[in-house]
Amino acid sequence: MRRLALGLLAICAVAPHAAAHNIKPDRELVIQFDARGGVAMWQVTIGGPQAVVMLAAADLDHDGRLSEGERVALAVSLLSKAVRGVALSWDDAPLAQAELKPRLDAGDRTLTARGLVELKLPEGCGTHRLGVALEARVPPLGVDVQAISGWRLEGVSIGGVAEGAHLTAAVALAPGDHLEVRVAARCEPAVPR
Repeated sequence: MRRLALGLLAICAVAPHAAAHNIKPDRELVIQFDARGGVAMWQVTIGGPQAVVMLAAADLDHDGRLSEGERVALAVSLLSKAVRGVALSWDDAPLAQAELKPRLDAGDRTLTARGLVELKLPEGCGTHRLGVALEARVPPLGVDVQAISGWRLEGVSIGGVAEGAHLTAAVALAPGDHLEVRVAARCEPAVPR
């Protein structure tokens, strides 16, 4: 029941833009900026018969349960679908990312793979542009950008259309969409010596 409530909350969070495109993404990207920099959490959920088949195929030793290695392999496979056709940029340059740390939650008929990755942000304070571009022939993507601890969102636009400034930017991108979020890092004053 708790997962259902969290799932409904996530769907409601992307509702404003999703309603315009009439889409419900099965893959999500949450980007958070905080005092330590930036992180991205990818998530993809597969349900029904497709999940049952994938679980059976991932159980390579056919013991009826997934070992840690089998779970990681399946999570990486699913996460490759989550990131397919998505380009992240920082001030119009490709955004470097550290190694993906995968995790898999498996139910009877549902698979959810999550992957956490550190974003390698260039040094510097002031306002920057985070871009999330979705290729034309890929599934929709729910995107939530959050700024805390010295960061703030200054503006959001999708395909050049301004969506305003918010504490968080939660949208659903349709194939071919491009999200741009203006993110400001607070410049810490130099500590007197």
